[in-house]
Amino acid sequence: MQAFCDSNLRFVMISSKLCSSTNDNTSYIVTQLSKDIKASMLPKQYHVVLDEAYPCTEQEMSPWKGRNLPAEKDAFNYYL
Repeated sequence: MQAFCDSNLRFVMISSKLCSSTNDNTSYIVTQLSKDIKASMLPKQYHVVLDEAYPCTEQEMSPWKGRNLPAEKDAFNYYL
């Protein structure tokens, strides 16, 4: 299941299209939110914050993986 909430902690979308053993990123790709972002339907001022299992794009923000990252990647992860 994939669930998304807004900045006020209200659920705005829930998707349970695939079985529980499915990879998180695969479950995300089939959600309407992911499809809308890829179709440029999410207004540019909005972003989705995800964990490191997900892609990092202009509107889908996820941290860099790993330890001992360069300063700019470590700073990005900290502020994210």
